[in-house]
Amino acid sequence: MLDMRWIRENRKDLEQMLQARNNAFSVGELYDLDEKRREILTSMEEKKARRNEGSKKVGLLKKQGENAEPLMEEMRFLGDEIKGMEEELSRIDAGLEEIVLQIPNLPHETVPLGMDETNNPVIHHWGEPRKFDFEPQPHWDLGESLGILDFERGVKLAESRFTVIRGKGALLMRGLTQFMLDLHTREHGFEEIMPPLLVNSATMQGTGQLPKLRMISTVAPRTISGSFLLQRFLLPIFMLEKFWRKSSFPSISPLTLPASAANREPMEGTCGEFCGSTSSTKWSW
Repeated sequence: MLDMRWIRENRKDLEQMLQARNNAFSVGELYDLDEKRREILTSMEEKKARRNEGSKKVGLLKKQGENAEPLMEEMRFLGDEIKGMEEELSRIDAGLEEIVLQIPNLPHETVPLGMDETNNPVIHHWGEPRKFDFEPQPHWDLGESLGILDFERGVKLAESRFTVIRGKGALLMRGLTQFMLDLHTREHGFEEIMPPLLVNSATMQGTGQLPKLRMISTVAPRTISGSFLLQRFLLPIFMLEKFWRKSSFPSISPLTLPASAANREPMEGTCGEFCGSTSSTKWSW
């Protein structure tokens, strides 16, 4: 979440950032609420100062044997006004937090601008594409002909673009997963992590899932109040990095985990969820 002080002092930069990320989010309400908050806060502090001064005068009047009731009534009225302002501030603070949580983070300065994945520059090539003396089959046709991919039943179980991996295909997936985990943990100094399959609202909020993805987040049963089924294995990894930031944060090779969502949005293009022309994350695994 962006710091409110930075937001207050850098409105032009914030609007340019949102434009660069092709985000239509309007910040007008945010700044209006923040201005109203500061006005109320200034007025409330003035009234508190008046109340403190009045309370001293009440004590002085009583000590002198004079009638302090009119001033006491004024102080009670002032106290009610202050209480109302505090309640209004609480509502404004909640509204500000709800809005700020919907603002995306600042992209890294090296991230190229673009509308979609077609604007992503190629930063590294490994090897050369294999050339065939025949027309190669696409993986969906080849997988079905080999009996390792079942798109028809995958759609019935889930939705479009999902498949059932079976037989030697499932064996290959499991083998590749285990190979990569073994390689990184045994030879590259990574530490394997198996986080809980449930995360709390603080984790969901700290990783930007709440409030914007509340409608597609799977809430855990009532017996586990305030918890959500894990949507992406990266969520707890991000939070672990935050917890360990002040100490020695290990290199992490996260274990593959099941993901859950009430209605997962389809991934855009063919890039998957880990890339995009406005993504600023640099993966280390």
